[in-house]
Amino acid sequence: MWIEETAIDFVRAIGLQEVKDGWRADLPGTVVNDRGDRQVVRVACQGHPEVAYLKRWRFGPQSPYRFLPGAKALRNRGRSEFQNLGFLLDLGFVVPRPLAFAEERGMWGPVASILLLENLAGYESCLQWGREHPEGHVLVATGVAEIMARLHNRDIYHRSPSLKHFYLPTGPDAGQFALIDVPRLDRSGSGMLEKARSWLGGETPCAERDLSKVLLSLRDELSAGDDIAEAFWTAYLNARDSVAEPRVLRERTSGLVEKRHEARRKRQKRKRQRD
Repeated sequence: MWIEETAIDFVRAIGLQEVKDGWRADLPGTVVNDRGDRQVVRVACQGHPEVAYLKRWRFGPQSPYRFLPGAKALRNRGRSEFQNLGFLLDLGFVVPRPLAFAEERGMWGPVASILLLENLAGYESCLQWGREHPEGHVLVATGVAEIMARLHNRDIYHRSPSLKHFYLPTGPDAGQFALIDVPRLDRSGSGMLEKARSWLGGETPCAERDLSKVLLSLRDELSAGDDIAEAFWTAYLNARDSVAEPRVLRERTSGLVEKRHEARRKRQKRKRQRD
C-alpha cells in the first residue's frame, strides 16, 4: 500500500492498511456518492483536523470479472486516477493530492482498489456555486475555459468534463481553479486509432469533444446564455498556445452541443415515458 509521507498518521488513525479496510463497516466516514460498484466516502477521524475523501471500487462477490478477463476500464480506474493526479500535479494543475492508494489483484488484473484524496479546502463546486451565484457565471465560465485550454495545450483531453468536475477558489488567497475526478484522460492517438474508434461508434479525443460537453453543462445546468458562452470562448482562445482555425473549431463545437442537447432531451423523454 502506498501512503504519502505526511498522511501516515491520519491513514493509521482511520485503520487503513489494505484494500479490504476501505470497506469496513466501522470506517469513520459517510458515503457521499454511491454508484454500486464504486463509492466515495467522506472520511474524518476524531483527534485529527484533516478531512479526506476515499474513492473505493470493487467487483462484487458474484461478478464474473473477479475470475474472468474484461472490464479493463473499470479494473484500472483506481490506478489510472492515482497516476493521472500525480501527472497533473507535476504539470502545475490544482487537483486533490493522493494520500494513499492500494489495489487487490486477481488473475486478470485488479478486482478492487482504494484511493484516499485530500480535501480541497477553500474550494467550492462550480456547479453548486454557480447555481447560488448567477452573477458569477462569467467567473465560472472563464475559469473552466482556462483549465480546458491548459489541458489542450498539452494534448490532454478529459473525456467527460462537466461543471461538477471543476472547483473555484473561494478563500482570501484565491488562486487558479481546480479539477477533480480524472480517472480517464485521453491523448489524441494515431490516425488509424482514431479511425478505429470512429468505426466502433466512439468519439476521438479532440478539443471539440471536450468543449461541447462543458458548454452544454453551462447551458443546461446553469441556464447560461450566449454572453456566458462568448466569455468562455474568449478565455479559452486567449489561453491556448495556438488554434489553427478558431472559427472552424467554434462551428464544429456548436454542432456537437446541439447534437448532445437533442440526445439528452430524447433520453429524458424516454425516461418520463417509462416512469
